[in-house]
Amino acid sequence: MKTLHITLLVAGLFTLMTIVGCSSHEESAPIAKMEPITVEIQNVSSSNKVSGFSVSGNVQPKKEANISTRMMGYITGINAEVGDYITKGKVLINISNSDLQAKLGQVKANITQAEAGLQNAKKDYDRFTTLFEQSSVTQKELDDISTHYNMAKAGVEAAKQMENEVKSQFAYTRITAPFSGTITAKYANSGDLANPGMPLLTIAKAGQYQVVAMVPENQISSIKTGQKATIWLKSIEKEIYGIVNEIAVSSSNTGGQFIVKLNLYTHDHKLYAGMFTTVSFEGNQDKQQETILIPENSLVQKGGLKGVYTVGADNVAILRWLRIGRKYGDNYEVLSGLSKGDKLIVSSQSRLYNGAPLTIK
Repeated sequence: MKTLHITLLVAGLFTLMTIVGCSSHEESAPIAKMEPITVEIQNVSSSNKVSGFSVSGNVQPKKEANISTRMMGYITGINAEVGDYITKGKVLINISNSDLQAKLGQVKANITQAEAGLQNAKKDYDRFTTLFEQSSVTQKELDDISTHYNMAKAGVEAAKQMENEVKSQFAYTRITAPFSGTITAKYANSGDLANPGMPLLTIAKAGQYQVVAMVPENQISSIKTGQKATIWLKSIEKEIYGIVNEIAVSSSNTGGQFIVKLNLYTHDHKLYAGMFTTVSFEGNQDKQQETILIPENSLVQKGGLKGVYTVGADNVAILRWLRIGRKYGDNYEVLSGLSKGDKLIVSSQSRLYNGAPLTIK
């Protein structure tokens, strides 16, 4: 029996060592290499010259207002939603005014009390005036009664002014549209507590837009009010023009970039606030700016992003996201993301991906 047990134990150990050896051998087997993708490339150059310069901007309403209140209270109703067209004077928001109603009641009671006091003071004044004419009271007594009478009149006037103040506050519990336009943002709902100065709605004048661009300090001196600029709307692939209407005199709060506003001259109803644009200003021919142009078919688009594949170290594909400017025929202007000398992939035999090995044709 002992001999049989030893024989089985040795056989088991041998089998286990064989399995481990095979497993170890399989793990060390080399992984098959990925087949390289054959591509065509072109060197990125900046030999194309364009007079002037381009900056990024976006479409904004020319007239916009944040709707808020000066009163603290719970919102009892909001009569507008984002996208609604609102006419001037329409009631947009109602805020609870129970506190004001109570205060107005107190003020009216004060007015009644002050007017009753004024009536008594007037009777005393009239009586003392008659007595003074009859030399029955002294000048001092008449002066005291006159002072009391004037104070009573002032008390009535103060109470009435308090009533006017309270009534004016009711306007802030029933908020109306300051002009006709479209609701572009909503920050509160019925039941929320409104605080003074807190924006509740945003309304924008319909059909009136402008482009706001950020111009670097080394270019701002070449821009003048009334200057014409070409505006490229990326989302609708359309070119329009605008006129410089306003130039900021300071860049202290905008990181060295100067805000420039341009009036738009178009009747296109496809314009929406927030659209990104490329604004091109014409420059002096003596100060031409070099720009990078790439073929349209080399662009890769994912969502709202546009990029290209370039050749990286060890001949692998690298995806680079770009900031794209205007379109010139079949080429796009590159505002940032590529540099002169980069190797741009313009075609490939199969689908590219980040890190794909390449064979350059």
